Amino acid sequence: MITVADPGLQAERTAMSWTRTALALLVCAATLLRWAGAYPALIVAASVALAVSGLVIVGLNRRAYRFQAAALAAERSAPNAAAVFLLTAMMLGTGALALYLVVQA
Repeated sequence: MITVADPGLQAERTAMSWTRTALALLVCAATLLRWAGAYPALIVAASVALAVSGLVIVGLNRRAYRFQAAALAAERSAPNAAAVFLLTAMMLGTGALALYLVVQA
């Protein structure tokens, strides 16, 4: 059986990294508004999607932190692959949008 040396801190570090990710999404959403004049519909939709995603991550982060801390204490924690996959897909989409905007400019 694997014992966790710092069961409270691991969950806290994970929660902090998701909070930083949410903050980065909100910053990207605000930065995208720079191109709203040239591509109004596309940029506003992408900006709203990023902002909503960031706010959802912040909202779900509190519940996930409590769940993960309890799971680590009981030594039965599993990775949250679905959240990582969805965030990766969203970042790939954001990167594709950025590439499109750079090529069009």
